[in-house]
Amino acid sequence: MESNNQISKTAFIGNNVKLGNRIKIWNLSYIGNNTIIG
Repeated sequence: MESNNQISKTAFIGNNVKLGNRIKIWNLSYIGNNTIIG
């Protein structure tokens, strides 16, 4: 599962630019819930 976290993290950074500060607060939740990103 560690591998999935890394992949999700990469996609997360890409979305971070679009959402801006909001993504920061949700950052932890997204990393924990890979299904949200997928």
